[in-house]
Formats: sequence, structure tokens, C-alpha cells
Amino acid sequence: MSELATCYFKLQDYGKSGLYFEQALQIDPSNLEYRVKRALCSKLENSVEIWHEPEP
Repeated sequence: MSELATCYFKLQDYGKSGLYFEQALQIDPSNLEYRVKRALCSKLENSVEIWHEPEP
């Protein structure tokens, strides 16, 4: 699960990434890395700004 979470994180799909880190935590609830990354995904998902290239 953590591999999928990492892939989605790299694609900046923080919602899906967070869900997969949550699933990874169900398998290994004491894993601090998964907890931190899940929290980071939640924070990033709520603060992502869409940036567009200005037109000439």
C-alpha cells in the first residue's frame, strides 16, 4: 500500500495518496512514517492552489 501512496504523492494526488497511507496504517498501525505522510497529504490536499500559465 505504501508504494501506491508514494506514487500518488509524486503525482500530486494527495487525496488518493492519503487514502493509501491510511490503508498502510491499518496493516502497520505503529508506523510513524505512514502517520506523518498521511497527515502531510491531508494538509497538502487542503492547501493546493491551481496555477495556470498566463496567456501572452
